Amino acid sequence: MHAKSRRHGDCGGRHAHDRTLRCGETPRFDCFYVYPTISNDPGGNSDLMPGPEERRVVQLQAARFGAKCRLFAPMYRQVTLTALRSMIGGATPAIDRDLAYRDVKAAWDDYLAHDNKGRGVVLIGHSQGSMILTQLLKREIEGKPAADRMISDADRQQRSGSRGQGCRRALQQHSAVP
Repeated sequence: MHAKSRRHGDCGGRHAHDRTLRCGETPRFDCFYVYPTISNDPGGNSDLMPGPEERRVVQLQAARFGAKCRLFAPMYRQVTLTALRSMIGGATPAIDRDLAYRDVKAAWDDYLAHDNKGRGVVLIGHSQGSMILTQLLKREIEGKPAADRMISDADRQQRSGSRGQGCRRALQQHSAVP
């Protein structure tokens, strides 16, 4: 089963988590959000069924971007908190970090094929999500056509004529929200 990108913050029958987004308004760019390590599922990797912890983290961390961008937040089979806790205790649970990456890559591919339509996109990740996005940038974005769709603070500064210390390459990080 492949993970598909899940869109949040849209008025068309889906969740409009951010009350500042009104139906009929179309954000000018997209956000692809990969949430942090949060799953309490048993075992090494989570399933693809969103539990209350996944829903809560999307609402608390990512929904605020819904007023500025179309938000896509794929479910993925991340390494669970259950597995990480057992590792701290000395156990060696069966975990598959590549499974989590493959799910996010499949969601990214699905997003590009069906939803992006040439729009700019901001990648947002935290914890395990940021590690997976770093891999995605290296393997699937830098040096490829998808790199032209990336929005960074440096892009915004160049358009506005300001000089700041934003990102100069896709793998750099900067804490600015356009």
